Amino acid sequence: MIDDLIGLYRTVNSGRTVMNGVMLAGKASIAFAFLVAVGFFLTYTFAPKLYSGPDGLQLITWVLYALAGLLLFAFFSFLAGPVALLLNVGAGMLGRGKKR
Repeated sequence: MIDDLIGLYRTVNSGRTVMNGVMLAGKASIAFAFLVAVGFFLTYTFAPKLYSGPDGLQLITWVLYALAGLLLFAFFSFLAGPVALLLNVGAGMLGRGKKR
């Protein structure tokens, strides 16, 4: 995510195509929205089934889910760098018809 923002700044700053920078920002926002959707889906699907006892102990389940969400976020942001790079190279090759 931070790499995408740095790439966005460099792309706009160097005077190359602004579309490249817009695509980087779009990919970052799409990845974030995807992570939020996956987190909500997992929470509402599995949390009531995991523990449905007294309310005090249900807090433990929500804390565990928050930790799992943070781990998922770290994992996907680790994957987002290479994926964004591949998408960027592919889009550049398609758009310009030449390799960098």
